[in-house]
Amino acid sequence: MFATILLPNFYLQAIARHQPKLREQPLAVLDATAIKAVILQLNEAAENEGVRAGMTPSQALARCLRLVIKARARDCEQQLSDILLHHAFMLSPFVEATSPGICTAEFKHANGLLPKLRHIIDLLARCELTARAALATNPDASFLAAHLAEPVLEVSDAKDFFDSLPIEILAMAPISRTPSSSKLSPARCQGSPLEAKLYVTCHWDIQAIASVMIVMLIANLVRNAAVVIMSDIAAGIER
Repeated sequence: MFATILLPNFYLQAIARHQPKLREQPLAVLDATAIKAVILQLNEAAENEGVRAGMTPSQALARCLRLVIKARARDCEQQLSDILLHHAFMLSPFVEATSPGICTAEFKHANGLLPKLRHIIDLLARCELTARAALATNPDASFLAAHLAEPVLEVSDAKDFFDSLPIEILAMAPISRTPSSSKLSPARCQGSPLEAKLYVTCHWDIQAIASVMIVMLIANLVRNAAVVIMSDIAAGIER
C-alpha cells in the first residue's frame, strides 16, 4: 500500500503560514527568478476576483487591484518540506520526496492505516499546515487521490478510480518518475529522518494509461467525423 501526503498550494502556505491576515486577502505567488514571471498559485479570494494561474502580474492586478503578489519564499518552502518529511517518516521508513509539498510513503502492512493518516493530518494542522492524504495500492493512484481528498481518501480499486477520473486531472500525474519499479527504497538515514537521502523509483499503471489513450483516440475520431459531416452539409447547401 502507498500513501501520498499533499500540502495544497504549497508555495502559498510557505508564505502565509504564520500570517493569518495575509491569508484572508486575495493572494498570489510567482517565481521572481523565472524568465517570464507568472502567477503560480493563488488563494480562493484571488480566484473569486477573476485571477488565474499563468497570468502575468499586470494581468492579475487588472482583475483585482487589491491582489497581494508575493515571490516564492524558498527558505520557508524548505522548512515546510522538512516538516512534511518528518511526519511522513512517522508512518513508514519507506518515503519518497515526490515533489514540492508532496511525499509518498510505502507500507508493508495495511492494518490501521487510515487512522494513522488522519492523525498525521491533525499533527500537520497543529503546525498551521493544511494537508490532504490518500491511500491506494499503487503510488500513482494515491498521488491523484490526494488532490481529491477531503482530507483523507482511500482508493480500494485503482483501475476503477482511474477510469472515473476526467482526462484533465491527469495533468497532475507524476510523469517525472522513473518507470522501473513500484517500490520505494528505504531511506538511508544519518541522524534525523530530515537528513535522509531518498532513493526512489515508481511505476505507471499501464492499464490506466492505455485507457486514457483509447479515450483520446475515440475523441479524435469523433471530432474528425464531425468535421467531415459538417463539410458534406456545407457542400450540399452550396449545390
